[in-house]
Amino acid sequence: MRPRRQRPPRRGHTATSGDAVEREALERRWFRRLNPYPEFGPLVVGRDLQGEPRHRWLAYRQAFAPELVRRFLQTPDVSKGCPTAPLLDPFAGTGTTVVEAAGAGRPALGVEALPALAFVAQVKCEQGPAPPLPPLPPASDPFDWQPLADILVEPVHRATLLCAVAAQHTTDGKPLRQAPPLGQTFARKFAEISDDLATPLKGTGRVMASDARKLAGISAASVGAVLTSPPYLSRHDYTAITRPLEVVHAHWYGPNDRADLRTAQVRAHPRAYAQQWETELPAAAVEAVAVLRASGEPRLAGVVQSYFEDLAQVFRALARVLRPGAPCWCVVGGARLAHVYIPTDLILAELAPVCGLETEQVLVARNLIPGGRKLGNLPSVTPRESILVLKQTG
Repeated sequence: MRPRRQRPPRRGHTATSGDAVEREALERRWFRRLNPYPEFGPLVVGRDLQGEPRHRWLAYRQAFAPELVRRFLQTPDVSKGCPTAPLLDPFAGTGTTVVEAAGAGRPALGVEALPALAFVAQVKCEQGPAPPLPPLPPASDPFDWQPLADILVEPVHRATLLCAVAAQHTTDGKPLRQAPPLGQTFARKFAEISDDLATPLKGTGRVMASDARKLAGISAASVGAVLTSPPYLSRHDYTAITRPLEVVHAHWYGPNDRADLRTAQVRAHPRAYAQQWETELPAAAVEAVAVLRASGEPRLAGVVQSYFEDLAQVFRALARVLRPGAPCWCVVGGARLAHVYIPTDLILAELAPVCGLETEQVLVARNLIPGGRKLGNLPSVTPRESILVLKQTG
């Protein structure tokens, strides 16, 4: 989820202190309210999962660590809340929140825009042992998945193939050099998955392929807590990262138009952004959009505006489904796009109350980019990775 190195602004525009008035003011308003929590730094990224049953199936660079879910479950607002109300992750990914909550005995729901990820996450929630495999054809080619896909019927077996295909690629979705034969990776993954499914979850989990901006099918005031991490504002195209999985998933369940998959997600990259907007954004976001346009970056300006508009829709949907007073932790990352600093965490902290969620704290887990840069009259700022601690205002 780290932003890639950004290209410099185009000629014809020189940044001045006047370009940063609103963002500087925002940083100053929140300066004493930012709570450093460096112990959360290792937890906002999903690494070293080999010892984590069910979580280890598929390496997804956008995930956070299962330990973050455990910490969340131990907070008083969650542990003393309504035990029958499900926990929700509207950006479920590979199901970290849902699986960990269900493993602790709490009912859990997940919503994920990418069908292949939603499928794997749902299989992670399955109870009971894995069914035996059918006779398999040899699969010696590192990337020839179709002979296996043609004979797999059980969801667990299909999820195994998706995880095996993912293991043949980098976390950016690119083929691994010198990857082992797919059949070898498939056998290793099935042994791993079978071992994990032998221990049932204490609770129930369900993951749906749907849109986090709408949360269709989830009743009002039915959710007991939310832990999530929306896409970060960066140049990453998440459909490219998961493309190898989506191709295999489409072999069984029908194709998904890639453009439709992009627009089904929060619009955080230049290939999917709106031309018209409805939400009145905080002044710091409006300023960042204006500076990007003045820098000759109209597409990035559209991305920033679309991103915050989409997150406003997500916050409104969360305010609708959360029980009164229920907590929400939202892991977000700041950005520097074309050298324009965007304090995503603070913009969202001021956007949330407009959408029915009170901002209680901003916990700063770590800086995303080493070293700070000048912003207006501030000597040094850098994009942060933070946890917004929100609450449904009732």
